[in-house]
Amino acid sequence: MREPTILAETIVGIEEILADDLDQIRVERAAIGLFLTGVKLNTGACATPLRSIPKAVCCPSYAMAMPFPGKLHGQPARDLRRETEVASGIRGVVGIATTNALAHMPWERRAPRGVELGTGVDAYFGIKLRTPKQV
Repeated sequence: MREPTILAETIVGIEEILADDLDQIRVERAAIGLFLTGVKLNTGACATPLRSIPKAVCCPSYAMAMPFPGKLHGQPARDLRRETEVASGIRGVVGIATTNALAHMPWERRAPRGVELGTGVDAYFGIKLRTPKQV
């Protein structure tokens, strides 16, 4: 049995913690591009994953895989989150952007104890590495 991925664990957490509230979260605005894609939800959350399409090139077939961003307005975030399960490039990227936008809400509701959310810090430099003897 495969171990769950970070994405799969995040989706489970979103579904579990937001529960029925997830049905009220809608897309307010979407911007789709080859090198960045953003989704703003009616909750105010917004996310843009960069470099999400491997070997991205300017290709009309990618553009045709997703509806015009303006038509995404009002769509349930839950539906766009499911696009992460689609193999097509841009559709999957929109799903990831939506998942990223949703992911901070469970943190606000149920932040893990003893974990501090840092801002303006490079994650690599923000961690404290221990040697095996210190563990």
